[in-house]
Amino acid sequence: MHPRNPFARVLLAAALALGLGLAPAVVGAGEEPEVDVTRCIEECGGHAEEIFHACREEGLGIEECEALAEIAFRECKAQFCDVEPPSCPDRCELMANALFDQCLENSGDEIECAARRRAAIESCIAEVCEPPDPEPSCEERCQAVASEVFERCIDEGGGPNDCEELAGAARAECIEEHCTEPEPPNCEDRCRARASEALADCLEDGGGIEQCEAVAHEVLEECIDDHCEPEPEPTCEDRCEARAGEAFDNCLEDGLGPDVCERLAHEVFEECVRGECTEPEPTCEQGCQRHAEEIFDACVEEGGNPDTCEDEAIAARELCLGEECTEPEPTCRERCEHEAHELFEHCLEDFGDEERCAARAEHTARHCVVEHCEDERPPAPTCEARCEEHAGHRFRRCLADTGDEIQCGTLAREAFGQCVALHCVVPPKCEDRCVAKSARVEQRCIRRIPRRGGTEEDCAILAEEKFAECRDKRCVPPPPDTCEGRCEEHAAALVEECLEAGNDPEECAARGRGVFEACVTECGVAPIATCSEQCEGQALSQFDESLERRNDAPRATKKAQRTFKRCVRKCERAERKAERGR
Repeated sequence: MHPRNPFARVLLAAALALGLGLAPAVVGAGEEPEVDVTRCIEECGGHAEEIFHACREEGLGIEECEALAEIAFRECKAQFCDVEPPSCPDRCELMANALFDQCLENSGDEIECAARRRAAIESCIAEVCEPPDPEPSCEERCQAVASEVFERCIDEGGGPNDCEELAGAARAECIEEHCTEPEPPNCEDRCRARASEALADCLEDGGGIEQCEAVAHEVLEECIDDHCEPEPEPTCEDRCEARAGEAFDNCLEDGLGPDVCERLAHEVFEECVRGECTEPEPTCEQGCQRHAEEIFDACVEEGGNPDTCEDEAIAARELCLGEECTEPEPTCRERCEHEAHELFEHCLEDFGDEERCAARAEHTARHCVVEHCEDERPPAPTCEARCEEHAGHRFRRCLADTGDEIQCGTLAREAFGQCVALHCVVPPKCEDRCVAKSARVEQRCIRRIPRRGGTEEDCAILAEEKFAECRDKRCVPPPPDTCEGRCEEHAAALVEECLEAGNDPEECAARGRGVFEACVTECGVAPIATCSEQCEGQALSQFDESLERRNDAPRATKKAQRTFKRCVRKCERAERKAERGR
């Protein structure tokens, strides 16, 4: 409240002037002021009380004198006791009070001046003290665009769902066009800019369009050759690391804890490297070349002349080739199998499980052929390798559910053993029939080589495939497929189609890898059980029930296999129906 009585204002002004006498008592003279806040407030309170009594002695009312004393106390405290500077609203009030006094001196209309004071305070606080609304972000502006699209769509008679979809598309398009930071120009972009300048200069000098395009093309190629090193192809380990990183991120998005996700991502990385990153054993010639390079490097490090060192390295290589490389080189597939056998030996030392280690080695050898042996057809996965893949996925699903590695390791070992017993143990008579059939296929294939081309190795692979086909149809059902197994089949089919179209083998292999990586990422860190993996669960339940009733394992196995086959046929019918629906 500001005093309205002119005499009260005079009294207040005099009181405030007298109040300045408090300063020496409150702050130390000379040096930086150090305020005793408690004492200062007490003295200002005493000063306000004196003002109140003086006001009453002059005949003013209690309310007005109290207001006068309150103002005196507040302004004394603000001037002498407040260590912190006045707040922004306080400064606005002081400015408005000065404006009020000036207004009264000029016009004397107290009501009008009070209104001006209030307006000045509100305006000052709004303009000076309240931060302005922040500039809307790019995404917020795109959301506003989407809202306008939605409202316009509704106004034109569209349904809420359709209009929401239309607005969402408008928002996404707006963000992609306006809110995405452009990639900085790479080396090739800069070379293309230089080629465009060369094209423009040539045309400006009167050259024809074909001539100038040829000039620009030459400038582009020279620039790229001279300045742009090609991006190195990511290594197998790089791809495994990227796969594990995406698996970790997806795991967190699915709501699992960081510890579990880290262990699952590590499992993905280890499986990937173990299964896919083995290179074939070096050829004898490659070994001699490596030996020669080591001799050259050692010679140069010891201060030898590079030309002399090169002569020594060449001589060492030729000697190595002559002494060591006298036998025919093994095929790429054989060299992959040699490396996979070493992995088998290490696995056996670490875990002691011969069947599972053999399955892992086979998986490794097959992927080695796919990755490195362009001219050789990879073998079909064995039954045991497919069971190992199924067991690995069971382990990851268990780890995602429980986080107990020991329990999940036991579960995975059981899943592998049950899978092998149900799908890979072929009755001898049935196996003999399938062996005979595959042998006939191989001999027929070999006889046709002179007319149709191919190699005996191709015929051996064909025989393996026919044996597996016969076994699966006539003897035992194949193991359940997995999400990753389906990805592999899809990628292999794409590579085959690419090669049949006459494309470059390296390009086809790169396409296959890209499709496989994208597909495996979609599978997730703990792939959901496929329909046939769910059938496996039903078959094992049937096995346990039958065994409990009659304690006859062969009979229980046959019943479980029939259950699995019936269930898988239902899965296949459902897939065909879904395909027709698409």
